[in-house]
Amino acid sequence: MMAQLADLYAYYGYQIILAACLIAGLVRGFSGFGTSMILMPVIAAIYSPQTAVVLVFLIDATVALPVVIPEFRRVEWRSLLPGFAGFLVILPVGLAVLKFGDPVALRWALAFLISLSVAILWSGWRYEGPRSRTVEVLVGGVAGFTGGACGLPGPPAIVYWMAARLKAAIVRANTMVFLYLTDCALGLGLFLSGILTVDGLIKGAGAMPFYLAGLLIGARLFGRSGEIAYRRVAFIIILAAAITSLPAFDTVLR
Repeated sequence: MMAQLADLYAYYGYQIILAACLIAGLVRGFSGFGTSMILMPVIAAIYSPQTAVVLVFLIDATVALPVVIPEFRRVEWRSLLPGFAGFLVILPVGLAVLKFGDPVALRWALAFLISLSVAILWSGWRYEGPRSRTVEVLVGGVAGFTGGACGLPGPPAIVYWMAARLKAAIVRANTMVFLYLTDCALGLGLFLSGILTVDGLIKGAGAMPFYLAGLLIGARLFGRSGEIAYRRVAFIIILAAAITSLPAFDTVLR
């Protein structure tokens, strides 16, 4: 009986993940970010933070490429490349935390990081400090730690770029390309650390069509909305995913 219940939960749990992939793809195509913020807490609640990092990497690093390539010509490379360098340096530290850290503690950290990022961005706070290479390397380093430990490289970079008075198209291009590059680096790190598994590959392959459908729809919607509208819609969806996937809601999800 217990085995049947476990199988039933596993089935519906994966359906929830597929639905979340569709929504995450829509938000990513629409705003340039949001995949990890939506999927990480949901998958971590159903499986584990380690499985969540693997699935998000597989889904985003493969399916997103056709949408990311056109954004290369809009990227502000002078800020993206130093940030990516900082990411690479600190990523192994974050992966060590992911591999050996407590899963429940990592899930609480996920929710806190996402909620803090959304609160900062929603408030309209603007970064008035210097945009030097040192600052950008430090931002990238923080992204490397959060990316390795929680599968969330995006929030530090997104907060920095969205608070720097850049146009929506540039923020979108920067975040899409940065997140794709960090996905590739994260995938290598997952493989070398032994976190990438065959089971994760199978689950990721099954979710790809749902994510792609959302991604293409979101990309088409981007040109039809104002900057304020596209940001707020993304924030609401991201925050809802973070809150409903807190460990405190496990009795509901399970």
